[in-house]
Parts: sequence; structure tokens; C-alpha cells
Amino acid sequence: VFCSAAVASHFVAYALGFRQIKSVQQPTEPIGHFSEPVFSFGSSLKGFAIDEALLTDARGWHTISKGCGAGSPAEFEFLLNNSANNSSLIIFTSIFEMSEGMISPSRTALVPFLQSVGDTWDMVLGWEQTKTLLWKYPLDSLQEVFPTLGRSWEVQVLARDKIRASLGRSSTPASDDGPIDLNPTSNEIQSSLLDWDAGRLERNVAQMQQMNVSLHSNFTGPKSRALDRILSRSRQSGTFNIVVILPVSPTFISRNLDREAVNAFDLALTKLQDRHPDALIIRLDNEGLLQSDDLFWDLVHMNARGQASTTALLLERLNNTTLQK
Repeated sequence: VFCSAAVASHFVAYALGFRQIKSVQQPTEPIGHFSEPVFSFGSSLKGFAIDEALLTDARGWHTISKGCGAGSPAEFEFLLNNSANNSSLIIFTSIFEMSEGMISPSRTALVPFLQSVGDTWDMVLGWEQTKTLLWKYPLDSLQEVFPTLGRSWEVQVLARDKIRASLGRSSTPASDDGPIDLNPTSNEIQSSLLDWDAGRLERNVAQMQQMNVSLHSNFTGPKSRALDRILSRSRQSGTFNIVVILPVSPTFISRNLDREAVNAFDLALTKLQDRHPDALIIRLDNEGLLQSDDLFWDLVHMNARGQASTTALLLERLNNTTLQK
């Protein structure tokens, strides 16, 4: 029975075209007169929200970009290497990725199990949060044998798309609920969240809500601890640390988070700034010009208009700020 179940799971995964989400690294060519690189970390939210080539060119940086799907500082800490330890850093994150209820698919591949155990022990986390975090490790191992285990949402979405294709009802990548390009070379998506019908919106909201919703208002856990360790690392003279808080759609906020959760996130960032006064924290999530579902092609990823607006605002903030070194 065990072998039959494993074979059936692999067959379904193969037939539906499952793909693994792995950490990615995209170094950019040296631009400008800076000899030392600026290491940029983020998830797919950064890829869709920021035109990094334009940012790099405008600032005269030599940017080395790293990241992973749904990545947070917990994963970025282990994407840092010896050369990055003494370099300038710019970390892109959001209320979505900093929530302890959102666990990156790359976590077990990047963060050692003992590190997660140590963080849960040192921070005296509750049972539900500890179970949610540590269960990911055996689950990922079991998925090597049963690739569809714990992936019912992806099974449903990919099966639906196969049926659509067989009926000649194909859809564009931007209108699909399935896996996305985690590191787009360019953002040319013109569609927006406003184009979604009620059914698609409810499906995606439900999928977000089932991901450990009770932990979505928790921003004091292993992720915040990892960000503290990153910002506390020794730096050479002339380098800087920047944390950019990216926006998510107003619909995501209203349907997944309450005022208590938003206030908890604000408080966590205030305390972070107090602990690291030399770090520059840029909150693009509070920019009124970015508070529109028309700038997002799904609940958390920006479309081309959103990227243009977000990149322009970030450059404006950087150009009006003297980086503390």
C-alpha cells in the first residue's frame, strides 16, 4: 500500500507538472564607480515591485541579487556568504513575508533544523507556532516520497488548468492561480486585481487564510530574530544597511489582517529601528500612491504600473536620504 501510494503521488505530480521552488541568485553586472558590491535580498515580491536594473543604474551600485520564494530574513541569513558579511545590504520584505504564519518553501533547504529549534527554544514560542515551524522539516522529507502531500491547493489549481487546456480555454500567466516566475527579468503585466471575478478572488483569499491564519499577526519570532542577526553583523566602514518594506494590496490587508495585526507590525518595525539606529528602514507600504488594487496583479505581487511607481518612490526616498555608514 505504501509503495502504491508513493507511485500514485509521483504520477499525479508528473502529470500535473509540479515544479520545485528553489533559492535563486541573480548577480548583476558591475555598474557605476563603487568597488564594493551591494547585496540585495528579497522574494518574488521584490522581483515584481522593483525594477532592480533601473535602481542599480540610478544609484551607481554594483548589485548582487539573491532570494527565494516567499523568502524572509530567516532564509536570507543563510544566503549571506563571507563576502557579503562586510558589504552593504538592502533587504526587501513586507507584512506578508514577515508574518510567522508564512513559511517559505525554501526554509528547510536553507535554514538548518537546529537553527529553527534554537530559535523556538530561545524565544519561548507557543506550541502552535513551534509545531507549524518544525513540522515543515519532516513534511519536506516526506514530500520526496509523496510529492503531493500537503499540496492540495497546487493539485487543484494545476488539475483545473489541465482541464481548461483540454477544453481549449487557456489563460495568460498573469491570470493564472498557479506557480509564478519567482525572479522575473522584467515586469510587463498590465492586468490588475480589479480584473478578477468574485470566484477567483474568493479562492485566493481562502488559500491565504488557510496558511496558519492564527499566526498572521505574529511578527516576533524566528524571522525578526534573523533580521536582528543580519543587521547586527560587523560591517566595514563605508557600508550601509537598508530595509525596504514593500506594499501588498489593500484587499490582502482587509481580507487577511485586522487592525491589531497591522499595529503589531508597526510596533515590530519601531522596535527594530530602536535596536538598530544605524539602519535605514524605508516604508513603502505606507505610501498613499501605492494603496490601490489597480497596481497589483494578484494579492501581493505588483504589475508593471505598480513596479514603475514603487521604483520611482524608492529612488526618491534614497536620493533624499544620506545613508548612514
